[in-house]
Amino acid sequence: MWAAGRFPAKQLAPYIAAQVAGGVVGAGALFLIASGKSGFDVSAGFASNGFGAHSPGGYGLVAALVCETVMTMMFLFIILGATDKRAPQGLALFVGGWAIQQLWLFWVAPIAGAVVGATLYRFIGSDEK
Repeated sequence: MWAAGRFPAKQLAPYIAAQVAGGVVGAGALFLIASGKSGFDVSAGFASNGFGAHSPGGYGLVAALVCETVMTMMFLFIILGATDKRAPQGLALFVGGWAIQQLWLFWVAPIAGAVVGATLYRFIGSDEK
């Protein structure tokens, strides 16, 4: 956000500190939830990722670096676009009228697409006979 000119440099350090603190609190909450399961073991790779031997898929440093860079770039690009002053400013439920009338499509179409995709996969990609 700072690099995009939407965040003053003087607030950068407190923002980073707040992000790290939020991450630690979130990880703590996840630990409390996960540790409620019998046999839970942190050493089995609890909510972590890394590269090389510490990667669940065995990915190397370059792969992890490229993945993190590209995915963060795409995420921030989307956030900047969605929060741009030129972006639409209303949510469907609060706009009312036409937005509420068309909302059904954004429930039905994804469900239909999921059913069609799953059905096709069962016939084309499944090992089941």
